[in-house]
Amino acid sequence: MSRETVEEILVDANAARAALAELELLVQKEIQDINRQAADEGRWPNAEEKERRKQLRARKAQVTESFRQLADITMMRLDASEDVQRIIDRMREVNEDLADDLEDLKRIEGMAEKAARVAGIVARITEKLASLVT
Repeated sequence: MSRETVEEILVDANAARAALAELELLVQKEIQDINRQAADEGRWPNAEEKERRKQLRARKAQVTESFRQLADITMMRLDASEDVQRIIDRMREVNEDLADDLEDLKRIEGMAEKAARVAGIVARITEKLASLVT
């Protein structure tokens, strides 16, 4: 089974997001219609209208939760996508290369320390030889 691409995932997520946004607008419009109708009639919403608004607000909260769930699912799908996996694999390769480079630098550092010690010994020998000659 091939993995999804980021583009495919985002197309799906955006379509779902648009559908949820449309549903949210419809629910909000229905709440506003109830309020407007009562106001147009010069009254407060009656018990039936209040109950309907309460149900609609609960539905709106469900839509809001669906947005959160969509975001979570989209992130999980993106994490498992072909594109992200390719980036992760490349990052692993780069990290391995960097680890190899670090080992090389440590070896070079060790060789430089030995060369510095040898240079110090040679300098001392040269000083002793110079003091013997003069």
